[in-house]
Amino acid sequence: MMKYTLDFGSPLPPGWTALDDQRRYWDRFTGRFGFRPGITESTWPAIAEPTPSITFDLTAPAGVADPGQAVSMR
Repeated sequence: MMKYTLDFGSPLPPGWTALDDQRRYWDRFTGRFGFRPGITESTWPAIAEPTPSITFDLTAPAGVADPGQAVSMR
């Protein structure tokens, strides 16, 4: 039997599996990163980034038709 995501029954991607004890993992994540799962502007989802940390902008540059081509390994 195939497991399905909550988004209207589409199958989970290969290599993904549902967690049996989600509360355990959410509690750990929330405790470590101060996650707040809000749904209003004043409480929108956010995490407290650890120090030091790095943030990457994954937006493809303008004019790049295939975002995979935007990455250059030099």
